[in-house]
Amino acid sequence: MSRRFNLVSELPFEISSEIFLLCLPTPSSEFRAPTIFCQFSPPIPSPARDQAPLLFLNICKAWSEITLSSPGLWTDIQNFNTSDLRGLERWLARAASRPLSLSTRSGGIARLILRKVTTYQVHYLELYVEHQDSLRFLFEGEPESLPTLRSLTVGQSSSSSRPKFFLHPDDIIRLLHRAPNLTQLTVDNVPVMVLPVFTHPRQIAPPPPVSSNLEYLNLGKHRQFTTGLGAVQSSVLSCLTLPGLQSLNISRLPTSTQILFDFMRRSSPHLRQLCLGQGPLPLHTGEHLFRFPALATLVHLELHRDASFIYPLLTDLSVLPTLVTLVVVDFLHFTSMHSYPYAAVMRALSARRDTCLQSFEMICRRPDVSDTKAIPDSIVSALRELAAESGMRIYIGPRAFNLIDLSGPRDDLGSV
Repeated sequence: MSRRFNLVSELPFEISSEIFLLCLPTPSSEFRAPTIFCQFSPPIPSPARDQAPLLFLNICKAWSEITLSSPGLWTDIQNFNTSDLRGLERWLARAASRPLSLSTRSGGIARLILRKVTTYQVHYLELYVEHQDSLRFLFEGEPESLPTLRSLTVGQSSSSSRPKFFLHPDDIIRLLHRAPNLTQLTVDNVPVMVLPVFTHPRQIAPPPPVSSNLEYLNLGKHRQFTTGLGAVQSSVLSCLTLPGLQSLNISRLPTSTQILFDFMRRSSPHLRQLCLGQGPLPLHTGEHLFRFPALATLVHLELHRDASFIYPLLTDLSVLPTLVTLVVVDFLHFTSMHSYPYAAVMRALSARRDTCLQSFEMICRRPDVSDTKAIPDSIVSALRELAAESGMRIYIGPRAFNLIDLSGPRDDLGSV
């Protein structure tokens, strides 16, 4: 064995173990910023023999002993196959009693692990399945039976962006009773809604809890279903009180914006991040929403809708005073970029040049990408000057081209 391998073996065990921990792949439980750009479920890799920790078992006896004696190397469990149950049991045994992070596309594997380990071990759970029944075990159980679960992501594993099944608001209520210390909840490409008829009888749900620990709620990424169904997707907000909420992502607004207002009043959260998708939001309602005290601490705002109402509001510096990043995905109006209210955008950004605002992105989904003259020359010049003087990042255009580009001539735009 080479000298460099011997050096690691000769270090104190605690130092060698810490070095090995730094070699692990990025954990699946890593926090993800709210976005509804992604249409498909993320890949969940299976354990690989050419990656840590399995790789270390094949180097030498000393490295193998360090690896098998370091439970922290075995706490991230990713996508075990149901045919490799022995391998899964060995992995769990090596993790000992350490907190576990589990990512899988098998409801059966998730149920098996929850049966084999103490409920106090599971801290992070990411579960993508094809059928609603594969999630049932999450919503059925005694209150506080998942006391240490901190982060949960559930979604459909189909490659289609169109949802294959739905959850009922009662499912979320039961889940919050089972996991009272949950801080992050993502429901990915699975609408949460009340349907007139269900295919199976429903049990009476417990009273909605006041979940002061939940900080991150993502009800996003499901856009391509009918308006009638999508419009009631976020009716789950009418069942929740979340005073500790810091980040909220709603891909489809409720049929009645009163649901959103009542949720804000009832919860009185200090939101830091807000992402809103399509749905009814009249001009006067939008103005009222962004003057809510709950949004006075907002840092990141992302709007996937007609957002022309926001620009006049931003000229009032008492509205969203701590805003750092504004992202607008305005695909309803970007089929004709020539008619967009760029003057209102310019006034809003000019008013914010000496405030916290550092980044403005206006991304179009269906533009003529070759039309670099879509924005009036005077507006382009003014925005470039503003960006140069204030240091603000200004991005307008499709995802591949920034039409406000400071790096060269306007007709010679490169990809961003």
